[in-house]
Amino acid sequence: MMTTLDGYPMTRKGQAGKALRSAHFASVSGDTFSDLVLFTCAPFLAIMVEGYLGFAEKAALILLSLAFVAAVVGASPMKGLAAAFLGIFIASIGTGEDLYSRLSFGTDALATGVPLIAAVMGVLILGEVLCAFEQMWRDRKAAMPLPQVVQTGDNRLSWSDRRRLVPFISVSAVVGTVVGALPGIGSTLAATLGYATGDKMHKGPVPFGEGTPEGVAATEAANSAVSGSNLIPVLSLGIPGNVGAVFIILAAESIGGFNPGPSVFRFTTAEVNPELVIAFGLFTAMMLANILNWIIGGRIMVACGVMAKIPSQILLPMVLLLTLTAVYVQETDFTVIYFTLAFAVLGYLMRKLKIPTLPFIIAFILAGNLETAFRQAFAVADGDILFLFKSPISLVFIALSLAVVIFFSRPKKPAANAAIAAERDT
Repeated sequence: MMTTLDGYPMTRKGQAGKALRSAHFASVSGDTFSDLVLFTCAPFLAIMVEGYLGFAEKAALILLSLAFVAAVVGASPMKGLAAAFLGIFIASIGTGEDLYSRLSFGTDALATGVPLIAAVMGVLILGEVLCAFEQMWRDRKAAMPLPQVVQTGDNRLSWSDRRRLVPFISVSAVVGTVVGALPGIGSTLAATLGYATGDKMHKGPVPFGEGTPEGVAATEAANSAVSGSNLIPVLSLGIPGNVGAVFIILAAESIGGFNPGPSVFRFTTAEVNPELVIAFGLFTAMMLANILNWIIGGRIMVACGVMAKIPSQILLPMVLLLTLTAVYVQETDFTVIYFTLAFAVLGYLMRKLKIPTLPFIIAFILAGNLETAFRQAFAVADGDILFLFKSPISLVFIALSLAVVIFFSRPKKPAANAAIAAERDT
């Protein structure tokens, strides 16, 4: 939405090509910068976490992350907390360290727990597909071809244009990297802050909001810089902060049992750490992706524009079929398909009730780590139920969790509420 504030006026002026090229240049620059920060900071932070955080501190840190995600994502912190608690509850079915399965009602399907891929793909993808199906049925005009935009003038991005965009890209990349490194804060806040910062820097003849490439670049650089730095808490703490990080964990876990956290960067001379190999394989793939994006990303972006012309009644069944096929190939058990469809209905209901889905997914993923940290901290404290309040660091994390929820639960002004609602709907 922030990109369209200047991208759409540029399109109406016949500068759609320049707007897209500005967005591509800024996006790849911000992404590359945040990836470099990830490569250098994630191992360092992992070593610090391993050295200074015990079991109680790690449990409190996970609580802080869940509170952050629940409070920031969505229109209501209470709905976010409800989604997080629901995710923890469902993740506890059939799992644990006891010899018998929990909450399985004696059924074999629930005895081994709810498959992670079914929850993630069902809630995040198929839930959105169901909402899109409903919208398609409501709007019969979805199958109509999009109007063609006529480009006029010079739509190339010259070196002088790039030099003019560099200051805005640099500042927005730093803003997006800092915001992305905080668990639970995604690209929305980064794009907003990047656009606002660029607006204050801008001295050009065309102001922000009336079709200037600087507005597109400031937003795209901040938005893309989130993607790399969002993996910093994933790899160093084991805490995902956005949907992209969730799928990175899901893919790595399915390939080699990847368990993100401080142990990823533990290096010993006795044996090779397979998780460290996967992490550096991920870094290599990200750098290769950045190189390809610099070289041919713009061409691919133009070619992929044809997808916008595919009617919904053709595209949505393809997405549905590919998702269910991927789930079955991963688990090779038809029962998982039923789980996925059930979570699709859950994701659809959550969207209709305005309950954010990301807190549910992240809580579902972190539930196992949270329970393990609680059990270990409880055992180390010799059964003291106040183990979370014995360490100053864990006390700080607990206090911050309460502060985050209270701060974001404050009533907002009507104008702010309308702006936030419009932004989330968009």
